[in-house]
Amino acid sequence: DALRRRALLDLATRTRPGIFIYALAWFVVAQGDGFFREHSAFVLWNTAGLLGLGVMRLLAHRRLGLLLEADAARAALLFRGLILFHGLHWGVLLAVAVAWPEALGMRTYMIPMSVALVMAGTIVVAIDQPLSRLYPLVTIAPVVAALLGHPSAANAVFAVLGLGFMAYAWVITRVLRRDYEDAQRARVLLEHRARELELVSQTDALTQVPNRLHLDRRLPVEWQLARRNRRPLAVALVD
Repeated sequence: DALRRRALLDLATRTRPGIFIYALAWFVVAQGDGFFREHSAFVLWNTAGLLGLGVMRLLAHRRLGLLLEADAARAALLFRGLILFHGLHWGVLLAVAVAWPEALGMRTYMIPMSVALVMAGTIVVAIDQPLSRLYPLVTIAPVVAALLGHPSAANAVFAVLGLGFMAYAWVITRVLRRDYEDAQRARVLLEHRARELELVSQTDALTQVPNRLHLDRRLPVEWQLARRNRRPLAVALVD
């Protein structure tokens, strides 16, 4: 449980810088080939939707620690769900750019941007097992479905490339998650060993009572507490 909690907090730290990248990328890409001039309402509504999801994710980030304390399972579900909805929204927009004839000119900008965003997002969420499996699916599956729904030789090639990209993303996330989990286990082991060594260094081997080193470290703390609370302090040395 402690490792899962730490992994979720690490995930929050990693994903926070890119919360609003979807909205910014969509608004910039939509300027290509005059798409914004002809379909400004569509662009603005989707920009607002991406921004709204970003705001909800930001609020979840700020309260994640408290949410985990209250209900860890529900907090994890909420946090992952917001990330997946963000990715799904982008995946649907990419599918629109591929399938909608009026968005054909935007495809030139949308596809490279999507490859960059999906790969970066996949690497970032790789440390979380559910997200590492679902994020590539929700971002790539909509465009593959749109391509297959408009059969042509070119679309078939792009659909196969999309499926290959999704499979590659799954392989990459498995490797990255394994490395992260190994590092976390090693850190926990090192912290445990460090606590053991500290305890041994401050305990008499024969009597198993605190030794002089423990006294030297603890006495200043107790002295300050006694002064602050205006209480007497007694020290007994027994040999």
